[in-house]
Amino acid sequence: MNNTVIKKGVFFAILLLLWGVLLSVVIRDHSQELLARFLSVSKMPATVLRFDIELLDALPGLQRGSFYFDTGRGFNPSEVVVVPYTQIADKIAKHYSVVLPTRKKIRRLRFDPLDGKGKLILKNMTVQCYKTKEVTFSQELLNSQKNKAVASITVQGKAITISSRAGDPYLVLVNDFSPYQKK
Repeated sequence: MNNTVIKKGVFFAILLLLWGVLLSVVIRDHSQELLARFLSVSKMPATVLRFDIELLDALPGLQRGSFYFDTGRGFNPSEVVVVPYTQIADKIAKHYSVVLPTRKKIRRLRFDPLDGKGKLILKNMTVQCYKTKEVTFSQELLNSQKNKAVASITVQGKAITISSRAGDPYLVLVNDFSPYQKK
């Protein structure tokens, strides 16, 4: 081996050692801040929606619903979970469990029931964050928070029946999500 290779090796070893020392000083000086940030992010558990869907009348082919969750930036395509429905014979309800991929506080929840014309029942919906809470539906809220593609909404106890005309129907299920996120 020649001296040039050895000198380069020693230089890089010293550089690596200095980098390690510098990094340890930065981490030590900011360890409490880093730990506090980690704990604040990890304190909020994931939000899980559980519900049953019964397809009464839907266009043939793949049908799906979408849940948009607003974390402060309005309803947008980066905060959505799409749920493909499984067609079941005899209109039997199918149970779904959906994890909303955010640890941020959710402000509102929007439901896009179908991709076009059809009719379905959403029932037995719960939200689990710190503990499980049942979602209560309000006929007035649902009717005031829907678009024109939704033909009708009927609330019957723990179930809502949604009929859509066509297009991209949606309705805001929960306009203030904070009660579902409290400990």
